[in-house]
Amino acid sequence: MRQGLSNKESFYALSLLLGLFVARCLCQFFQYVHPVPWLPAFEHWHSGTLPYGVLIFSQIVIAISALVVILQISKGKLKKNKRIGDYVYRFGILYLIGSIIRFFVGNAYLAQHPFWGASIPAFFHVVLASWLTLFGLYLRTDKK
Repeated sequence: MRQGLSNKESFYALSLLLGLFVARCLCQFFQYVHPVPWLPAFEHWHSGTLPYGVLIFSQIVIAISALVVILQISKGKLKKNKRIGDYVYRFGILYLIGSIIRFFVGNAYLAQHPFWGASIPAFFHVVLASWLTLFGLYLRTDKK
């Protein structure tokens, strides 16, 4: 049975997920600065849990950190560590489960609630949780 992802597979999968996250951040920023009618309104991109300034700062930190990891993977310079990979993987799985629950429960039962009903942010938490889970898998495997 195959365990984990190769460097190349990890690079492509993590890059795709990061690309989705960055696209989401840019769409939200565009709707904040200069709204366009063909994208959902700013309020749909933002649950209001954090002030937008704090949110965008954290999104930039997440995107840069993920990009550094992806670039190190592409160059074969990121040292794998099974113990850290296990923690990242387990955290990613818990985060993924919570994000999926938030997405489905929010859409089915709490659509009017600002946090639970914010389906765009909930979906992109699934994206981030998937990124962490795959990164944990990458760290856990010996596969090149």
